[in-house]
Amino acid sequence: MQINTKNPAAVENEIKLILSNICGTNETKFVHEAIEWIVECFDGRFDGFQSIDVKYHDLEHTFQGLICMTKIFQGLRQAKFVPEINKETLKLAILAILFHDSGYLKSKSDIIGTGAKYTLIHVHRSAEFAELYLSKKGFSKNQIESIQRMIHCTGIRVDLNQIQFKNEQERIAGLALGSADLLGQMADSCYVEKLPELFYEFQEALKYDPKAKDVIQNFESPEELIAQTPNFWKNIVLPRLEKDFIGLYKYLNDPWPDGPNPYIKAIEKNMEKIKQLYST
Repeated sequence: MQINTKNPAAVENEIKLILSNICGTNETKFVHEAIEWIVECFDGRFDGFQSIDVKYHDLEHTFQGLICMTKIFQGLRQAKFVPEINKETLKLAILAILFHDSGYLKSKSDIIGTGAKYTLIHVHRSAEFAELYLSKKGFSKNQIESIQRMIHCTGIRVDLNQIQFKNEQERIAGLALGSADLLGQMADSCYVEKLPELFYEFQEALKYDPKAKDVIQNFESPEELIAQTPNFWKNIVLPRLEKDFIGLYKYLNDPWPDGPNPYIKAIEKNMEKIKQLYST
């Protein structure tokens, strides 16, 4: 059944269901609170911050990654992957992916442009925002640092070997998070239609951040970005999933181990759609 990833209640129910399959409990209170927290932030109800004003990296994008990540954890559990991810690490990973794009949020005093201007530094800002918010919710310094290390796994060019994970469980959780961030968005049935919004986010980053030109390709138009996306998938995303993220996406195969992978199938469908749109 297709989950309405625009609806926090629908996402909450799905996460509870997946968690019940992973560890025999749906963690009702934790899941509800965690989702309420990020909704509060993105709605502009956290003191000192505005609501999210970027259109690609929105709340739905966050929820798509959350569902994908918990499904990876479910696959790992079914495959008896070692090390087994314990409940504490699982909870911290859920918080990490919920806050992984909170760095696009602007303070109340920030009235110039949108949060897209922070594209180049949004991962670092997300880690800082997670600390600001979650420390107020009573999370310890060690817990927050674990969440921050996982958030840093979402940097598309970050050297994962430079992240000093506390242990192997945390590393695997971070790699699952990084995998899900990419897979969740690219498997979206509306992915191609949403790509113009990503183009405009990139354009704003290039306008406000002089360093962005060294990292972000300056596409001439939304159409150029869309047309180049199959190359991005083949040459950048897929190798990162395979090598840097140690092929954890394969644990989405349903059934494990030889069943089809719904995320890869959906992405390939989107890439084929783009090729047909821009074939000459």
